Amino acid sequence: HLDVDRDKVVIKGHYLDEVLNKELDNRINNLVEHLDVDRDKVVIKGHYLDDLSKSDLCTQLNLNPRQFDRVAHRARQRLRRLVEQRTPELLEEYA
Repeated sequence: HLDVDRDKVVIKGHYLDEVLNKELDNRINNLVEHLDVDRDKVVIKGHYLDDLSKSDLCTQLNLNPRQFDRVAHRARQRLRRLVEQRTPELLEEYA
């Protein structure tokens, strides 16, 4: 079933997916904000959430591509550890 709302078409049942995606984006952004290293925040948000190019971020952070790869790898590792630490806390919210 389609509902027409001005310029957009909403397929019933898919609105929930949009809500869940926004909730997930909010949670990821919140986790990124809790990273201790500011450069990690810039890399994760810029490259993975805002789709900035590696070249643009290299310029912004004054890194060469190889350095960027190492920084991004370490940022992902720290974010993964943060997610693992906070997973029980996040799961309790939905219990």
